[in-house]
Amino acid sequence: MEYSGKITRLVIKILVSTPIKHTERSSLDLISFNNLIISSAAAALLSWIPFEENADGNRVPTIIFKGQPTSFHAFVFFLMFGFSASFCALVSYNRPKVAKFFRSGSIIFLASAAAVLFYAAFP
Repeated sequence: MEYSGKITRLVIKILVSTPIKHTERSSLDLISFNNLIISSAAAALLSWIPFEENADGNRVPTIIFKGQPTSFHAFVFFLMFGFSASFCALVSYNRPKVAKFFRSGSIIFLASAAAVLFYAAFP
């Protein structure tokens, strides 16, 4: 029992004394993380919005995208790809060029989703 306590104290001492290196990459990862949170929150909010079926059988939200199924599908498309790109940017942190590509893609896709949302809200 006492032996495991010594090991625990040693591990805590090593973890506390090890300096954390802050790099420029960590601030760039924050962009991808924010994009991931925004796209996840928007996707979660979509499940709470009331839907109706139009004549084609497509489900369209009744609040913003009423009568605009194409705009809604474009919004979901951009939202999904923005989420995927930001997740890939976070996963490929040790490959800066790939992470930069996915980070740029996530920004572009989420900006496009916002543009479609504003287009549908203010026709």
